[in-house]
Amino acid sequence: MTTIIYNKQTGKLTRDGREVGWNTKKGGGGYRHFSLNGKRTPAHRYIWEIHNGTIPKGLMIDHKDRNTLNNKLDNLRLATREQNAQNRRPPSNCLSKYKGVLNSVNKQKNDCREPWRVGIMKDGVTYTKRGFKTEEEAALHYNIKAKEFFGEFAYLNVIKN
Repeated sequence: MTTIIYNKQTGKLTRDGREVGWNTKKGGGGYRHFSLNGKRTPAHRYIWEIHNGTIPKGLMIDHKDRNTLNNKLDNLRLATREQNAQNRRPPSNCLSKYKGVLNSVNKQKNDCREPWRVGIMKDGVTYTKRGFKTEEEAALHYNIKAKEFFGEFAYLNVIKN
């Protein structure tokens, strides 16, 4: 059996000079997995464990930059399920292009003077603030609350003016 080698510069695993594994999503996305002793193994978990030991119960590995194929050790960190969820991008089916920003137009009254609101959950409690005239104002407020609630795990909106 040949040895699997981890390259710190690329974050990739190789065997006999060739990268091992496959991506779990068609088109090249998802997580990188490979076969170890006949068992499907997530590359990010393997890389973490060979450098830091077993992942403690109740924790998972989070990719800081949200790129699940970037398995450089300095991009991986331990996280709770809640922390990992906070580092996610906004869903693609939202009316807003920003995470945590919701459109709150009252359709019955057609009231759209301040149509944007912020919604963010922490420990099962939802924080909501209404009354933003623009999507960008709401996104800025979301960023402030996300930093306050989640620190380094917060996904911050990139706001283009």
